[in-house]
Amino acid sequence: MIRTALTECFSDPVVQDIKYYNDNTLLPVESFLESFTKELDTITEQTNKKEMITKIDNVFIPTTTQAVEKLSAASPKTAPVKKINSDLLRAVKSLNESQIMAKEAYANMDEAKYNASELKRRDSMKNIMEVYDDYKELAIKHKINLLDLKGYYDSSVKE
Repeated sequence: MIRTALTECFSDPVVQDIKYYNDNTLLPVESFLESFTKELDTITEQTNKKEMITKIDNVFIPTTTQAVEKLSAASPKTAPVKKINSDLLRAVKSLNESQIMAKEAYANMDEAKYNASELKRRDSMKNIMEVYDDYKELAIKHKINLLDLKGYYDSSVKE
């Protein structure tokens, strides 16, 4: 019975594609996005225009650009993983665009454009999380133990 389960796991091309995608694309993208969110958490009401533009130039745009490049270079082999990559790429591109908008808004002191960039950023982050949920569901559907995936951490699991 165990041998059958192992054989099924290794013969399923989606399983192999998920694991390869996780290790070679998703982990680096998560690292870029983690840098983005850590820096985002440092912003306060006291953050001035110059500091904000510096953060956008030095962290937000470069990290989202690196994530877009990594996702663009990915070449999943199976349709379900291709869809995950396509959806994640679209969401991360939108996040990148939101930061370009934010930089322009700060540079021109354009409150309406800044508000639009914030809405776009929030929608993008929400979409990224939805793609991660789809990825988890795909892994579970193909009988992959999420905790066996390299780098996977579920905050709902208590140590």
